[in-house]
Amino acid sequence: MTRYYHGTSVEFAFHIAEAGAILSPWEQKIQFVNMPERKPFYLRQMKDAGMQSLEELALLLASGDYPERDKEKRVKCVSLTTEYDGARSYADQMLGGQRNGAFLYRGRGVVLGIDHDGQDRIAFVPRKVSLNGLKDVHILGKNVTPLETRMLRHLFAPYQARVKRIR
Repeated sequence: MTRYYHGTSVEFAFHIAEAGAILSPWEQKIQFVNMPERKPFYLRQMKDAGMQSLEELALLLASGDYPERDKEKRVKCVSLTTEYDGARSYADQMLGGQRNGAFLYRGRGVVLGIDHDGQDRIAFVPRKVSLNGLKDVHILGKNVTPLETRMLRHLFAPYQARVKRIR
């Protein structure tokens, strides 16, 4: 087992803890379109678009502006890295949101440290990564509220990971 890291936002960390897994963008959309209150609408959209499955429609929705060459790694997979600093930089800088090129909500990231099979510096795992190997949860930045910190500690408690606030 190798220790890998995944950087994300506080908001996505809530979803990850509740799902029990880090989900690829495609897997997130599959779950979204299959929600009982949304499924009838998306079934009609699927048929109107001449698609065979909701998974096919979810892939189209998750792909957004990604070039075709990036779909396998960026849309269908979860990316993990052995480099903590890279995951931290991504979580702290890129996931705060942007408006007109300016970052919003900086310092609201989470880095998950998870043991996973692999030897490569970067791993692209199809669809989802279970939290069974979760070891560390680092809550980054000064803009995470005490309530959010308590919620993250509570949500990640079942995985028996070390949860630390890092400023």
